[in-house]
Amino acid sequence: MDRFEKEIIDRNLSISEFEKYNNMANTLKIMNDQDTEMFEVDNQNYLSNSGPWLCVLSYVLWVFSLVGWFAACAGPHSFFLCFAASAYLIRATYTVITDCEGLM
Repeated sequence: MDRFEKEIIDRNLSISEFEKYNNMANTLKIMNDQDTEMFEVDNQNYLSNSGPWLCVLSYVLWVFSLVGWFAACAGPHSFFLCFAASAYLIRATYTVITDCEGLM
C-alpha cells in the first residue's frame, strides 16, 4: 500500500484524479481493517498441501476448455456458446497461473 501511495503522489495528478485514487485507497484500508487476513496469501502452505498434481490437473482442464472453446466458436450461430466457452477459458487460464505459481 505504501508503494501505491508513493506512485500516486509521484504522478502529480489533478485534484479530481487524485480523489479517485484516494477513495480507492481508503476503501482498501477500511476493508483491511475489517479483516486483516483478506489480502494475505499463504502460497507456500497452499503449494505444500496440494503438490504439483493440482497444477497438472489445472493444465488438463485448461486443455479441455480450449477444445471446448474451439468447438463452441466454430459455428456461425453459436454466439452464446462461444461467449460462455471464452469466459471459462479465461477462468481456466487464471486457475493454471495461480495453481502452478512457484512450480515452473
